Amino acid sequence: MKQLEQGIILAGVHQWRPSIFEGWIPRTLIPIANRPLVDYGLDWFSRGGLQRVEICANSDTHALRSNLDGKPLPQSIKIDFYEDVFPRGPAGCIADALKHATYDDVVVLDGTVIPTDIDIDALIETHQGSGAALTVAVVDAVESHNGNNGNGQQTPVGCVPTGIYVFNRAAIERIPAKGYEDIKEMLIPRLHEAGLNVGMYRLRSAPIRVSNANACFVATRYALRQMYEQCVPPTGYQFVNSALVHDSADVAATARLEGPCLIGPNARVEAGATVIGPTTLGGHSHIGAGAIVCRSLLWERVEVGPDAFLDRCILTHGAAIERADRAAQRIVHQTRHSAARRKRSSSL
Repeated sequence: MKQLEQGIILAGVHQWRPSIFEGWIPRTLIPIANRPLVDYGLDWFSRGGLQRVEICANSDTHALRSNLDGKPLPQSIKIDFYEDVFPRGPAGCIADALKHATYDDVVVLDGTVIPTDIDIDALIETHQGSGAALTVAVVDAVESHNGNNGNGQQTPVGCVPTGIYVFNRAAIERIPAKGYEDIKEMLIPRLHEAGLNVGMYRLRSAPIRVSNANACFVATRYALRQMYEQCVPPTGYQFVNSALVHDSADVAATARLEGPCLIGPNARVEAGATVIGPTTLGGHSHIGAGAIVCRSLLWERVEVGPDAFLDRCILTHGAAIERADRAAQRIVHQTRHSAARRKRSSSL
Protein backbone atom coordinates (compact mmCIF):
# COMPACT_ATOMS: atom_id res chain seq x y z
CA MET A 1 0.00 0.00 0.00
CA LYS A 2 1.34 3.42 -0.97
CA GLN A 3 1.39 5.81 1.99
CA LEU A 4 -1.04 8.72 1.60
CA GLU A 5 -0.03 12.18 2.79
CA GLN A 6 -3.12 14.34 2.23
CA GLY A 7 -6.55 14.47 3.87
CA ILE A 8 -9.43 16.91 3.49
CA ILE A 9 -12.14 17.77 6.00
CA LEU A 10 -15.26 19.30 4.45
CA ALA A 11 -16.20 21.75 7.17
CA GLY A 12 -18.32 24.20 5.17
CA VAL A 13 -22.03 23.91 5.90
CA HIS A 14 -24.62 24.98 3.33
CA GLN A 15 -27.86 24.82 5.27
CA TRP A 16 -30.60 22.83 3.51
CA ARG A 17 -32.77 22.31 6.60
CA PRO A 18 -33.07 24.17 9.93
CA SER A 19 -30.58 23.29 12.66
CA ILE A 20 -30.78 24.64 16.19
CA PHE A 21 -26.99 25.05 16.43
CA GLU A 22 -26.12 26.81 13.18
CA GLY A 23 -26.66 30.38 14.38
CA TRP A 24 -24.59 29.84 17.50
CA ILE A 25 -21.48 27.86 16.58
CA PRO A 26 -19.88 26.24 13.50
CA ARG A 27 -21.08 22.66 13.51
CA THR A 28 -17.52 21.28 13.36
CA LEU A 29 -16.76 23.10 16.65
CA ILE A 30 -19.67 21.55 18.59
CA PRO A 31 -18.14 20.13 21.81
CA ILE A 32 -18.19 16.35 21.97
CA ALA A 33 -16.81 15.16 25.32
CA ASN A 34 -15.14 18.58 25.77
CA ARG A 35 -13.38 18.45 22.40
CA PRO A 36 -14.51 20.15 19.18
CA LEU A 37 -16.03 17.75 16.67
CA VAL A 38 -13.27 18.45 14.12
CA ASP A 39 -10.68 16.93 16.49
CA TYR A 40 -12.06 13.43 15.94
CA GLY A 41 -11.46 13.64 12.19
CA LEU A 42 -7.93 14.91 12.76
CA ASP A 43 -7.22 11.99 15.10
CA TRP A 44 -8.51 9.56 12.47
CA PHE A 45 -6.26 11.03 9.79
CA SER A 46 -3.31 10.86 12.18
CA ARG A 47 -3.92 7.14 12.77
CA GLY A 48 -3.66 6.69 9.01
CA GLY A 49 -0.28 8.40 8.94
CA LEU A 50 -1.44 11.42 6.96
CA GLN A 51 0.85 14.41 7.25
CA ARG A 52 -1.27 17.26 5.90
CA VAL A 53 -4.95 18.08 6.30
CA GLU A 54 -6.78 20.78 4.38
CA ILE A 55 -9.90 22.06 6.14
CA CYS A 56 -12.37 23.38 3.56
CA ALA A 57 -14.86 25.81 5.07
CA ASN A 58 -16.83 28.90 4.10
CA SER A 59 -17.82 31.68 6.51
CA ASP A 60 -16.67 29.50 9.42
CA THR A 61 -13.01 29.55 8.33
CA HIS A 62 -11.96 32.25 10.79
CA ALA A 63 -13.68 30.54 13.74
CA LEU A 64 -12.08 27.20 12.89
CA ARG A 65 -8.65 28.74 12.47
CA SER A 66 -8.94 30.61 15.77
CA ASN A 67 -10.01 27.44 17.58
CA LEU A 68 -7.16 25.31 16.21
CA ASP A 69 -4.32 27.84 16.23
CA GLY A 70 -1.95 27.14 19.09
CA LYS A 71 -3.67 23.86 20.07
CA PRO A 72 -1.67 20.65 20.38
CA LEU A 73 -2.39 18.70 17.19
CA PRO A 74 -2.17 14.97 16.52
CA GLN A 75 1.38 13.87 15.88
CA SER A 76 2.68 14.64 12.36
CA ILE A 77 -0.44 16.56 11.24
CA LYS A 78 -0.06 19.95 9.53
CA ILE A 79 -3.28 21.92 8.95
CA ASP A 80 -4.07 24.33 6.13
CA PHE A 81 -7.36 26.12 5.44
CA TYR A 82 -9.25 26.73 2.21
CA GLU A 83 -12.15 29.19 2.30
CA ASP A 84 -14.99 28.49 -0.13
CA VAL A 85 -16.39 31.91 -0.96
CA PHE A 86 -18.74 31.34 -3.93
CA PRO A 87 -19.92 28.54 -2.87
CA ARG A 88 -18.40 25.73 -4.91
CA GLY A 89 -19.94 22.76 -3.14
CA PRO A 90 -18.06 19.79 -1.63
CA ALA A 91 -16.51 18.47 -4.85
CA GLY A 92 -15.69 21.98 -6.05
CA CYS A 93 -13.92 22.73 -2.76
CA ILE A 94 -11.83 19.59 -3.09
CA ALA A 95 -10.72 20.51 -6.59
CA ASP A 96 -9.89 24.10 -5.60
CA ALA A 97 -8.00 23.11 -2.45
CA LEU A 98 -5.88 20.60 -4.40
CA LYS A 99 -5.29 22.82 -7.43
CA HIS A 100 -1.52 22.84 -6.92
CA ALA A 101 -1.13 19.51 -5.11
CA THR A 102 0.88 16.64 -6.55
CA TYR A 103 -0.81 13.78 -4.67
CA ASP A 104 -2.42 10.92 -6.59
CA ASP A 105 -4.92 10.03 -3.84
CA VAL A 106 -6.57 11.97 -1.02
CA VAL A 107 -8.90 10.89 1.80
CA VAL A 108 -11.96 13.12 2.27
CA LEU A 109 -14.11 13.30 5.41
CA ASP A 110 -17.38 15.16 5.96
CA GLY A 111 -16.67 17.43 8.93
CA THR A 112 -19.85 16.38 10.75
CA VAL A 113 -18.82 12.70 10.78
CA ILE A 114 -16.98 10.88 13.58
CA PRO A 115 -15.33 7.91 11.82
CA THR A 116 -15.82 5.72 14.94
CA ASP A 117 -14.11 2.36 14.36
CA ILE A 118 -13.31 2.63 10.63
CA ASP A 119 -9.93 1.20 9.61
CA ILE A 120 -8.44 4.00 7.51
CA ASP A 121 -5.58 1.77 6.32
CA ALA A 122 -8.02 -0.85 5.01
CA LEU A 123 -10.05 1.88 3.28
CA ILE A 124 -6.95 3.22 1.50
CA GLU A 125 -5.73 -0.26 0.59
CA THR A 126 -9.12 -1.17 -0.92
CA HIS A 127 -9.14 2.03 -2.97
CA GLN A 128 -5.62 1.60 -4.30
CA GLY A 129 -6.14 -2.08 -5.06
CA SER A 130 -9.31 -1.42 -7.07
CA GLY A 131 -7.87 1.26 -9.34
CA ALA A 132 -11.00 3.34 -8.72
CA ALA A 133 -11.14 7.03 -9.55
CA LEU A 134 -13.30 7.46 -6.45
CA THR A 135 -14.04 5.12 -3.56
CA VAL A 136 -17.13 5.79 -1.45
CA ALA A 137 -17.52 4.37 2.06
CA VAL A 138 -21.08 3.08 2.29
CA VAL A 139 -23.45 1.20 4.56
CA ASP A 140 -26.27 -1.06 3.44
CA ALA A 141 -29.67 0.59 3.37
CA VAL A 142 -32.40 -1.73 4.64
CA GLU A 143 -36.16 -1.78 4.52
CA SER A 144 -37.96 -3.05 7.61
CA HIS A 145 -41.15 -5.10 7.33
CA ASN A 146 -43.07 -7.77 9.21
CA GLY A 147 -43.08 -11.34 7.98
CA ASN A 148 -46.04 -13.71 8.01
CA ASN A 149 -45.03 -14.93 11.44
CA GLY A 150 -44.98 -11.40 12.82
CA ASN A 151 -41.22 -11.32 13.22
CA GLY A 152 -39.58 -8.10 12.04
CA GLN A 153 -37.27 -8.54 9.05
CA GLN A 154 -34.93 -6.26 7.15
CA THR A 155 -34.22 -6.45 3.45
CA PRO A 156 -31.17 -4.76 1.84
CA VAL A 157 -32.37 -2.16 -0.67
CA GLY A 158 -29.12 -0.47 -1.70
CA CYS A 159 -26.22 1.50 -0.26
CA VAL A 160 -25.96 4.85 1.49
CA PRO A 161 -22.80 7.03 1.35
CA THR A 162 -21.40 7.91 4.77
CA GLY A 163 -19.45 11.08 3.98
CA ILE A 164 -16.09 9.30 3.71
CA TYR A 165 -14.27 9.09 0.36
CA VAL A 166 -10.92 8.44 -1.29
CA PHE A 167 -10.34 10.53 -4.41
CA ASN A 168 -7.85 9.75 -7.13
CA ARG A 169 -6.52 12.53 -9.34
CA ALA A 170 -8.57 11.08 -12.22
CA ALA A 171 -11.76 12.03 -10.33
CA ILE A 172 -10.49 15.46 -9.30
CA GLU A 173 -9.65 16.32 -12.90
CA ARG A 174 -13.31 15.71 -13.85
CA ILE A 175 -14.57 18.43 -11.49
CA PRO A 176 -15.45 21.63 -13.38
CA ALA A 177 -13.33 24.69 -12.59
CA LYS A 178 -16.42 26.86 -11.98
CA GLY A 179 -19.88 26.44 -10.49
CA TYR A 180 -21.40 24.38 -7.70
CA GLU A 181 -20.41 20.69 -7.74
CA ASP A 182 -21.83 18.06 -5.39
CA ILE A 183 -20.20 14.64 -4.97
CA LYS A 184 -23.17 12.27 -4.96
CA GLU A 185 -25.63 13.97 -7.29
CA MET A 186 -23.20 15.52 -9.79
CA LEU A 187 -19.65 14.15 -9.73
CA ILE A 188 -20.40 10.44 -9.42
CA PRO A 189 -22.78 10.39 -12.43
CA ARG A 190 -20.15 12.33 -14.40
CA LEU A 191 -17.51 9.72 -13.54
CA HIS A 192 -19.82 6.90 -14.64
CA GLU A 193 -20.50 8.67 -17.94
CA ALA A 194 -16.76 8.97 -18.52
CA GLY A 195 -16.30 5.23 -17.94
CA LEU A 196 -14.29 5.73 -14.74
CA ASN A 197 -14.60 3.24 -11.91
CA VAL A 198 -16.43 4.33 -8.76
CA GLY A 199 -15.74 1.79 -6.02
CA MET A 200 -17.48 1.08 -2.72
CA TYR A 201 -16.00 0.29 0.66
CA ARG A 202 -18.70 -1.33 2.78
CA LEU A 203 -18.82 -0.52 6.48
CA ARG A 204 -20.44 -2.82 9.00
CA SER A 205 -22.17 0.11 10.70
CA ALA A 206 -22.67 3.76 9.92
CA PRO A 207 -20.35 6.31 11.52
CA ILE A 208 -21.87 8.94 13.78
CA ARG A 209 -23.00 12.07 11.93
CA VAL A 210 -23.46 15.03 14.28
CA SER A 211 -26.32 16.84 12.59
CA ASN A 212 -28.74 17.47 15.47
CA ALA A 213 -29.08 17.42 19.24
CA ASN A 214 -29.80 13.70 19.49
CA ALA A 215 -26.62 12.97 17.54
CA CYS A 216 -24.67 15.04 20.09
CA PHE A 217 -25.83 12.66 22.81
CA VAL A 218 -24.95 9.60 20.73
CA ALA A 219 -21.50 10.97 19.87
CA THR A 220 -20.81 11.89 23.50
CA ARG A 221 -21.79 8.42 24.74
CA TYR A 222 -19.43 6.93 22.16
CA ALA A 223 -16.53 9.21 23.14
CA LEU A 224 -17.01 8.54 26.86
CA ARG A 225 -17.26 4.80 26.29
CA GLN A 226 -13.95 4.89 24.40
CA MET A 227 -12.26 6.73 27.28
CA TYR A 228 -13.59 4.32 29.89
CA GLU A 229 -12.81 1.18 27.88
CA GLN A 230 -9.22 2.30 27.30
CA CYS A 231 -8.83 2.79 31.07
CA VAL A 232 -6.28 5.52 30.30
CA PRO A 233 -7.49 9.01 31.21
CA PRO A 234 -7.04 11.80 28.64
CA THR A 235 -4.14 14.14 29.32
CA GLY A 236 -4.83 16.21 32.43
CA TYR A 237 -7.67 13.99 33.71
CA GLN A 238 -7.85 11.31 36.34
CA PHE A 239 -10.48 8.82 37.46
CA VAL A 240 -12.28 9.94 40.62
CA ASN A 241 -14.62 7.14 41.64
CA SER A 242 -16.64 6.58 38.43
CA ALA A 243 -15.92 9.97 36.81
CA LEU A 244 -13.10 11.52 34.80
CA VAL A 245 -12.12 14.78 36.48
CA HIS A 246 -9.62 17.33 35.20
CA ASP A 247 -6.72 18.10 37.53
CA SER A 248 -7.74 21.77 37.69
CA ALA A 249 -11.41 21.05 38.50
CA ASP A 250 -12.82 21.58 41.98
CA VAL A 251 -15.27 18.88 43.10
CA ALA A 252 -16.60 19.13 46.66
CA ALA A 253 -16.09 16.09 48.86
CA THR A 254 -19.85 15.75 49.36
CA ALA A 255 -20.68 16.01 45.65
CA ARG A 256 -21.87 12.77 44.07
CA LEU A 257 -20.53 11.74 40.65
CA GLU A 258 -22.11 8.70 39.00
CA GLY A 259 -20.26 7.92 35.76
CA PRO A 260 -19.67 8.06 33.00
CA CYS A 261 -19.02 11.75 33.65
CA LEU A 262 -16.40 14.15 32.35
CA ILE A 263 -15.59 17.19 34.49
CA GLY A 264 -13.56 19.72 32.48
CA PRO A 265 -10.74 22.18 33.25
CA ASN A 266 -11.43 24.71 36.01
CA ALA A 267 -14.99 23.41 36.42
CA ARG A 268 -16.54 23.47 39.87
CA VAL A 269 -19.11 21.13 41.45
CA GLU A 270 -20.33 22.37 44.83
CA ALA A 271 -21.29 20.50 47.97
CA GLY A 272 -24.29 18.19 47.77
CA ALA A 273 -24.56 18.42 43.98
CA THR A 274 -25.26 15.22 42.00
CA VAL A 275 -23.99 14.52 38.48
CA ILE A 276 -25.30 11.37 36.79
CA GLY A 277 -23.87 10.22 33.46
CA PRO A 278 -23.51 10.16 30.67
CA THR A 279 -22.81 13.85 31.38
CA THR A 280 -20.05 16.26 30.36
CA LEU A 281 -19.18 19.51 32.10
CA GLY A 282 -17.11 21.93 30.04
CA GLY A 283 -14.28 24.18 31.15
CA HIS A 284 -14.95 27.00 33.65
CA SER A 285 -18.48 25.71 34.27
CA HIS A 286 -20.17 25.60 37.65
CA ILE A 287 -22.80 23.37 39.26
CA GLY A 288 -24.26 24.90 42.41
CA ALA A 289 -24.85 23.26 45.76
CA GLY A 290 -27.61 20.66 45.81
CA ALA A 291 -28.19 20.77 42.04
CA ILE A 292 -28.90 17.56 40.13
CA VAL A 293 -27.59 17.16 36.57
CA CYS A 294 -28.53 13.97 34.70
CA ARG A 295 -27.60 12.79 31.17
CA SER A 296 -26.77 16.32 30.02
CA LEU A 297 -24.15 18.11 27.93
CA LEU A 298 -22.86 21.33 29.46
CA TRP A 299 -20.50 23.29 27.23
CA GLU A 300 -18.03 25.91 28.51
CA ARG A 301 -18.73 28.67 31.07
CA VAL A 302 -22.12 27.20 32.00
CA GLU A 303 -23.84 28.09 35.29
CA VAL A 304 -26.27 25.74 37.03
CA GLY A 305 -27.81 27.36 40.09
CA PRO A 306 -28.18 25.76 43.51
CA ASP A 307 -30.93 23.11 43.79
CA ALA A 308 -31.63 23.22 40.03
CA PHE A 309 -32.56 20.02 38.18
CA LEU A 310 -31.50 19.09 34.61
CA ASP A 311 -32.24 15.92 32.67
CA ARG A 312 -31.10 15.29 29.09
CA CYS A 313 -30.39 18.94 28.34
CA ILE A 314 -27.78 20.76 26.30
CA LEU A 315 -26.50 24.05 27.72
CA THR A 316 -24.42 25.93 25.15
CA HIS A 317 -21.46 28.21 25.88
CA GLY A 318 -22.30 30.73 28.60
CA ALA A 319 -25.81 29.43 29.28
CA ALA A 320 -27.33 29.58 32.75
CA ILE A 321 -30.02 27.77 34.74
CA GLU A 322 -31.27 29.73 37.73
CA ARG A 323 -31.59 28.54 41.31
CA ALA A 324 -34.17 25.74 41.72
CA ASP A 325 -35.13 25.81 38.02
CA ARG A 326 -36.14 22.51 36.39
CA ALA A 327 -35.43 21.61 32.77
CA ALA A 328 -35.77 18.39 30.80
CA GLN A 329 -35.25 17.62 27.11
CA ARG A 330 -34.15 21.21 26.43
CA ILE A 331 -31.43 23.19 24.68
CA VAL A 332 -30.60 26.36 26.59
CA HIS A 333 -28.59 29.09 24.89
CA GLN A 334 -27.46 32.43 26.32
CA THR A 335 -27.19 35.60 24.23
CA ARG A 336 -26.44 39.25 24.92
CA HIS A 337 -28.78 42.08 23.92
CA SER A 338 -27.95 45.66 24.91
CA ALA A 339 -25.86 44.49 27.88
CA ALA A 340 -28.77 42.43 29.20
CA ARG A 341 -28.55 38.64 29.13
CA ARG A 342 -31.54 36.79 27.73
CA LYS A 343 -31.97 33.05 28.00
CA ARG A 344 -33.31 31.08 25.05
CA SER A 345 -34.63 27.58 25.47
CA SER A 346 -35.72 25.11 22.81
CA SER A 347 -37.07 21.58 22.90
CA LEU A 348 -34.80 18.81 21.70
